[in-house]
Amino acid sequence: MDLQKFVEAWDTQDATALAALFTPDGVRHQFALPEARLAGREAIAQGCGAVIHAVPDCRLEIRSKGVCDDGRVTVEWTFIGTHENDFPGMPASGAPVSLPGISVYTLNAEGLIELENVYWDMATLMAAAGVLG
Repeated sequence: MDLQKFVEAWDTQDATALAALFTPDGVRHQFALPEARLAGREAIAQGCGAVIHAVPDCRLEIRSKGVCDDGRVTVEWTFIGTHENDFPGMPASGAPVSLPGISVYTLNAEGLIELENVYWDMATLMAAAGVLG
């Protein structure tokens, strides 16, 4: 997995480049409320594009990376930006967002992502975006 390309795609707000790092039938599964399971590059680009639209100056900071014995890659990250546009259930607030999370990646032999399991907390996001007090 080319983690640098993954970070660059978020940092340049390029949902198509993000999706291209997945296999054609790859899955991005978010374990948060609401849970989202995006299957295929088009769905992944669309889902990531909605996040980028809501936080158009977003960037990803990597806190740590590890490789498991079975080849899976774990990454602790912080998603940072400004909540400038509406996201379903979260009207634009103009507030800064700092959302910590963890992703676990299953890769194919070419290093493309077959599965990304994403873990983050919705209450933390809503508080950061000014929706919760």
